[in-house]
Amino acid sequence: MDRETIKVPGVNNFRGLGGIKVGDKCFNNGLVYRSAGLHKIKKKGIETLRELKITTVLDLRNENEQAQNKDPDIPFIKTLGFDFTGGALPGITREQLGEMAPSQFIKKAPRMEELYAFILDGDHIGEVGRALNALIATLLNGETVLYHCSAGKDRTGILTMLLLKLLGASEEEIFKDYLLTNDWAIPSAKRLMFLARFKDKEMAKAIYPLYIADASYLHSAIDAVINNYGSFDSLFDNVFKIEKETVSRLKELCLS
Repeated sequence: MDRETIKVPGVNNFRGLGGIKVGDKCFNNGLVYRSAGLHKIKKKGIETLRELKITTVLDLRNENEQAQNKDPDIPFIKTLGFDFTGGALPGITREQLGEMAPSQFIKKAPRMEELYAFILDGDHIGEVGRALNALIATLLNGETVLYHCSAGKDRTGILTMLLLKLLGASEEEIFKDYLLTNDWAIPSAKRLMFLARFKDKEMAKAIYPLYIADASYLHSAIDAVINNYGSFDSLFDNVFKIEKETVSRLKELCLS
């Protein structure tokens, strides 16, 4: 099965999970989609979401991000919010983050490997688990779901990794999907670097690692799960409380 690729006008980094290999099966088309933010979606893009039968959106951004770039109100879509970082970042408080200009943020942002581990630590894992369980419940309710953060890369990438791990996908397939973001992200990062270098060379240098997907970032997330919880099975069973019967039903729905 070919990968599920869809163009949604006004939305970057949009793709379905359909076609991802999971053992000797593939993820079914038409069930789960991931993307960057929806705040610039066009009317034709909204119609595309309707055609895809998306009824639930999981917004993984913090309140400040949501306020600055609000998703549009779409009558046929219910939106659920999950803040994976508690509105803060490693070394940056919620208050500081809310007051930072974009240029300040780019210069002071933590290493991406540190951010991925931060999302999966004991202070934030509960919200991640709530998002994953909401995603599962939505699917088992027969609905089609889209989840997104700002760029559709980091928080979205972590949630995708967890869903695919739960279903039994190999790390090779998980990383293959994660790195597809670079088809969009690398050209965007290079363009921003080019524009920034005329104003602020320090900021221009900091842009690239923030905007791209790198395997080391996702490896950091996987290492964080092992270090903090012992294994993915332990995380799913003991922290997220996902029952084996639920996993079986999910596999039956998502894979063929």
